[in-house]
Amino acid sequence: MSRLDPRLAPLITTLADAGADWLAFELMDGIRRGREREEIEDVLAFTRDQVRQGEIVKRGKEISAETVPAESIPMDEQIEWAALFVANRLDAALADMSAAMGNLEILAGPVDGAKAISASEPIIVLLYGEEQRQAGRADVESARLAISKLRTALGQWVLEARGTSET
Repeated sequence: MSRLDPRLAPLITTLADAGADWLAFELMDGIRRGREREEIEDVLAFTRDQVRQGEIVKRGKEISAETVPAESIPMDEQIEWAALFVANRLDAALADMSAAMGNLEILAGPVDGAKAISASEPIIVLLYGEEQRQAGRADVESARLAISKLRTALGQWVLEARGTSET
């Protein structure tokens, strides 16, 4: 279990202040868990074969991954790990939202070739207590385009956090 690098505090605070406390918690949990060992290719191939054959098989004794504890992420590497994690996690969340929007457009589209009643696009509305947020496809695509700017900003933050700022 890795101890959190104190230099992560500004990133965690920024995420929480931006309403992405869920991501801050995932980030802290990921660092505390450490780098988990990936399944060996033989185990993955065996599992794929079983799924393709429609067999439900519990991981048997024939092929099993060794139980190896997760590897701690050293404090010096946590900054880069965190920056990459945040950018990749937001990119994945936005890709999921984009796919959900596509599915909603299919579901909300005209039925059997009938003309659409409204030309407006579907909007996802999220309700959390009294708070309401909404997003349309344009919002999601705009956010996806901003990920490259986020990666640049995170790269600058990494340099500053490590004390190697390029000015």
